[in-house]
This record gives sequence, structure tokens and C-alpha cells, in this order.
Amino acid sequence: MLLNLKTLSAVILANLQESSLLRIMNAIHELVIFGHMALDSVVHVEERGAITEKQSVGGAVTFASIAIKTMHDWMKVSIGSKIGRDFNLGLLSPFTQNDIDMDALVIDDTAPSTKFELLYRGETRDLKCLSRCSMLKLDEFPDTITNTKRVHLGPLCGEIDASFLDDLASRLNPDTIIGMDLQGFLRKTSKSGSITFRPRDEGIQILKQLHELFHGNLICKGDDVEMQAITGKTGMKDSINYLIDKFPETVFLITAGRHGGIMGLKTKLKPMVMRFPAFQPRQIKDETGAGDVFLSSFLTHLQPGNMAASKYKDTVMFASAAASFIVEQKGYQGAVSASKVRERMAKRNFLQEPRDWINYAR
Repeated sequence: MLLNLKTLSAVILANLQESSLLRIMNAIHELVIFGHMALDSVVHVEERGAITEKQSVGGAVTFASIAIKTMHDWMKVSIGSKIGRDFNLGLLSPFTQNDIDMDALVIDDTAPSTKFELLYRGETRDLKCLSRCSMLKLDEFPDTITNTKRVHLGPLCGEIDASFLDDLASRLNPDTIIGMDLQGFLRKTSKSGSITFRPRDEGIQILKQLHELFHGNLICKGDDVEMQAITGKTGMKDSINYLIDKFPETVFLITAGRHGGIMGLKTKLKPMVMRFPAFQPRQIKDETGAGDVFLSSFLTHLQPGNMAASKYKDTVMFASAAASFIVEQKGYQGAVSASKVRERMAKRNFLQEPRDWINYAR
């Protein structure tokens, strides 16, 4: 059978419309962030004993969404979150001012909001969970929430469970990039509000589920303490080698505050491990949210369907530079444009120069 040009074009277009590539190109959202919105009480104990305290809205849905909209104001950024009956709706003004989509913000009239007390002494942080909102359920959100190029899983204390992840995987486009922050999956909260890590085997099981559902498109981030808890290894390099061996084709990011961090990925070709630096901020006022900004900046620097390892060095450097701005001001006030992040990258003013920029595992 012969096809004229018009008919052939129609056939090609019909095939394209069914392809995952076209669906991801037409995604409504550039980034969707899932997790509880928190009411934070941030307390800083200074060297001479002076104490400062500030109440603010927190969580990955706050820091990541505002930072990304400030860096890339053209992006459609959405949050999938829950707040309780006691939440002051006036605290949502930064989201409306930054044109962040809150169609998937659910108010649970039967539960309290998630509340944390964060106590900083130098580089150490003590965290206490004062109350927790109800679990996230994907069917409580609009169907369009899964029509996105990128997902940032930023739970605070277990509000994203295995059933949520299964539902999410079944509804996402196959090329959607998934970033997950380990902290909220690993945390275990006592009745008194103290926070500890879940047993190591539970943490490994969580990673196994995420890897099975999203491998090839999964970015997993945790700090050095969290990764030590899940791997049982004492050094960052030992931890990263353990993780990339056990979960190939997943990108792992281990952060270590002012000491930068390490990134690893094992593909069919060869394993890659890369150290990256922390950039010098003008000042350090509040380190809350730096990890959230780091991960969301990493995600939005990648394109679905193009996850080549060659792109990761520039991506992780951009993410590290972006995180260095958020610590300069209280709360989310340190968010800056992408051009300012690039300027800081170009100056290469690091807190500590990595000894080995790129070296291969084993």
C-alpha cells in the first residue's frame, strides 16, 4: 500500500503521540516535590551562649520549590503536600508570591501539622518532631500531579510509604527523573519526638524498592551520617562503592556539609566516583534546607531521556553552588537566580579543594 506525504505524516504523528518521549516533552510540570510542609522552630546557640529563635515554614516542599522558582522562574513547580488544622494559612504567601502550584496541597482537618524543633550548635543539629500530619496518598491529589518531568521525594518523617511509591511508579511517564532524599525514609520518631534511624535492613529494603521501581532514572541523596547508617561503612568512598555495587544504574550523592561530598554511579561500562567541593558562602546564617536545594538543583539540571554520566560533573557543581547561597540567609531567603549560581561556579572559590576530582572505584 502506498502512502502519500500527508498520510505518512499523520501516521508518524500518531506514533509520536503514543511515545513516552512526546509525553514527557508535553509534561505539565517541570518539577513536583512530595513531602510534608513543616512548621519549624529554628534555634541557634552561638559561641558565646547567645540564643536566637525563629518560627518559619519548612520542609523540602518549601526550600526546594522556592529555590527552583527563583533560579528558573519559567519552570512550573508544584508541591504535593499536607498540612493540618492548626496551620496558619498566612504562611503560604511565599508560595503564591513565587507562583508555585499548590493545587495538590491537602488540608487534613483531623490531624495536626508536622512540626519540628531544630537546635543548632556550631555544625551540629539536634532535631525533634513535635507533631506529624497524616500520610501522603496519591489519590488525594489531582491526577495531573504525575504529569511531570521530574519528581523530588522529600519526606520529613515517613509520610511517604511503599504503597505511595508503587502508585507513583504506575502513573509516571517512564522517563521521569526521580530524586529521593534518604532522611525522611530513614527517620524513626519516638513518642517523645526524638528522632533516630530505622534498622539498617529496613533502610536497605527501602532502597531496594526504589531501585526496582525507578532504576535508570533514580537519584538518591543522603548525608554522610545517613549513608553510614544504611551501609555500615565509616567512610564516604566505602559507602558510595557499597551502594553503586548493590544498586547499579542509580546515582548516589553523599553530602558532608562544608567538606563537599561524593557522587557515584555504576553503569555497564564502568563505575564512576567523583568528589565535589562545597563553595564558599559570604556568610553562614542558617544551614536548614541546604540539602533540599542541593537535590532539587541537581534534578532540574538534568533532562529526561538524557541521563549520560558525562553530564554529572557540571550538574553536581551547579547543585553545590546553589546550596551555598541558601545558607547565607535565614530560611529560604538565600535563594538566588541561576546566573548568580553560575557566577559562583566560575570563581571556583571552594571551602576545601578535593584531592581527587574524579577517580574510578576499584
